[in-house]
Amino acid sequence: MHVLMISMDANLLTDGIGNSRARHEFYASHWGRLSLAICTKKTLPVYQSERVFAHPTQSRSYAHYLIDGIQMGRRFHAAQPVDLIATQDPFL
Repeated sequence: MHVLMISMDANLLTDGIGNSRARHEFYASHWGRLSLAICTKKTLPVYQSERVFAHPTQSRSYAHYLIDGIQMGRRFHAAQPVDLIATQDPFL
C-alpha cells in the first residue's frame, strides 16, 4: 500500500524534536510505502529511506503550498499509485 501524507511538520526532515523519523518508519513498515509532502517555506533536506520519502515543498507562501502539494502528490502517484491520502490537520 502507498500512503501519501500531507504534513506541516518539518521535524521529519530536520530530525529535530521528538521521534518523527522512527514513528514514520514504523508506519511504513506496516503500510509498505509512505510519501510525505511537507509544507515548508525554506529549503530543507529531503529525507529518503527504503520505504519513506519525505520532500519539502519549499513554497513561497502557504497559499502556494496548495499548488506545490498537488504537484508533489502527482509526482508521488506517478512513481507508484497512491492508495490512501492522510493529513495531520483536518482543515488542511
